[in-house]
Amino acid sequence: MDNVLNVKVISPSATLFEGSAEEVSVPTSKGYIGVRYNHNALVSSLGIGQLEIRGQDKKSFFVSGGYIEVYQNSVTLLVSVIEDISKIDSQRAESAEKRAAQRLVSRTEEALDISRALAALERARARKKLAEMSQR
Repeated sequence: MDNVLNVKVISPSATLFEGSAEEVSVPTSKGYIGVRYNHNALVSSLGIGQLEIRGQDKKSFFVSGGYIEVYQNSVTLLVSVIEDISKIDSQRAESAEKRAAQRLVSRTEEALDISRALAALERARARKKLAEMSQR
């Protein structure tokens, strides 16, 4: 492969991927971006969604939170939460979505942190969607 990126994905517990790729697609806090060879330098916070690393093989992960740095054809992702899409339990994701939605609707807790509850709902919906996509 010519014109490749050096990609490194690091979580708090381990380095999950280190290798080359032709393209990286990642959710940032402002929306999805694609990174290819000779991309401009960039630092951004990560959002919630699907990380795809495309090279000889395609690797897909659910990510939530963290940072991406792109510099001189190197892409480094420091992720807060990451999960291999093929290992997402769709029933568990659906249950989490229902719990988060119910929590927002009922608001039985006086000290309910709305932004945290909305983030939990967004994470659950993204996990559920990605699990469904991987089962097709």
